[in-house]
Amino acid sequence: MPKIDLIHGDSLLVLPTLPANSFDVLITDPPAGIAHMDAAWDDFGGRSGFIAFIHKIFTEVFRVLKPGAWGLVWSLPRSAHWTATGIEEAGFEIRDFISHVTATGLNKHPCSLKPAQESWWLIRKPAPSAERIQPLNLEECRAQGRIPSNFSLEHTDQCVENGIREIKGQKTRERTPDPISKTGWGFKRQGGIVTYPTDEDGYEVLPKWICAPGCPVDALNLQVDDGDRFFFVAKPDKEERHLGCQDLYWQRTPGLTGLESRVSYTPTDFVTWAALPDDQKARGNIHLTPKPIALLRHFVKLICPPLTDNRSCQVLDCFGGSGSTALACELEGVSATLIERDETFVLISQKRLDALRNRMKLAATRAGAVPSEAAPSESVTPPPAQASLLPNTSLTEDRFRQLVRRSAKKH
Repeated sequence: MPKIDLIHGDSLLVLPTLPANSFDVLITDPPAGIAHMDAAWDDFGGRSGFIAFIHKIFTEVFRVLKPGAWGLVWSLPRSAHWTATGIEEAGFEIRDFISHVTATGLNKHPCSLKPAQESWWLIRKPAPSAERIQPLNLEECRAQGRIPSNFSLEHTDQCVENGIREIKGQKTRERTPDPISKTGWGFKRQGGIVTYPTDEDGYEVLPKWICAPGCPVDALNLQVDDGDRFFFVAKPDKEERHLGCQDLYWQRTPGLTGLESRVSYTPTDFVTWAALPDDQKARGNIHLTPKPIALLRHFVKLICPPLTDNRSCQVLDCFGGSGSTALACELEGVSATLIERDETFVLISQKRLDALRNRMKLAATRAGAVPSEAAPSESVTPPPAQASLLPNTSLTEDRFRQLVRRSAKKH
């Protein structure tokens, strides 16, 4: 049964305790190494210090991943080459990178450009023979019938989801296996039934959007007739970001100065929080850069080995953050281990995961199919009890039911 483990600890200390060759996939979002907002957790003393850090972490990641395992690793354009250098020095192959265009960043300096793109390095642990390499799940991740590209787009904060639409894709079909001599990559394309995310008539259901001016998705659709063949994803909205976290209240950490004081918080109670000025408090999920769950679900489907009746893919995230990888794996029915050194984000991850499971169970019950009990997540630091003052309004019912129906249809 798929299981999500949330581990509170430093990956440099936790990874050496995990067994070798035990994970199928890596999906993670490490620091950028640029001392963002003067934060100590992102300051490694420059290029050499950051590369040494990445090399040390990924040497352990290399050990715990299975031969031939794939990984996707986030990086910031400014320091992406540092990240890649550390990963390569740890023994991984850099196979490609996915360019995720957001167009929502803010220019922070007169000598820098407006950030509008993030990179995800597609990496692989070498295997002793071609037969042990798991191909990418390209067929399952087709967009309107086309093989997925290394390019994705994100809607802006001002774009509004407005219903659903249908586009023509490909029908489920039977495929004849290729002889290995035809592939050129060293592995054989398997035969059997090939499924696509379409109905019996070959149509795929996608969300319909009202795009704001400057949205990259809208700009592409205006210029390309088949823009839907790229992977589009919405920026995490407030509902997705704060899922299960409405009863978490924070105040700025006292004693800090400069930019770091703007990104460091300590927990507080509602009464204290309510009396603080607006610029000294926050509420809900305070992680700076939560990744879109839809994007991470796409990654899980792209690089995870196929599920079987007696085994689930094991995903590793050694920089767990606020738990978006855990939520994506839960929705896709695969197991995951997340390691996060900040107790605050372990708490947030746990609450987001619990809220998601509760909504999945409620939606399945209303649909008339009560699921089996989900395996509980494990955390070194269980979240403290806090009284919920607001109902959980994260994810509209219609949108969530659609996610559950798609997941049920797949499995």
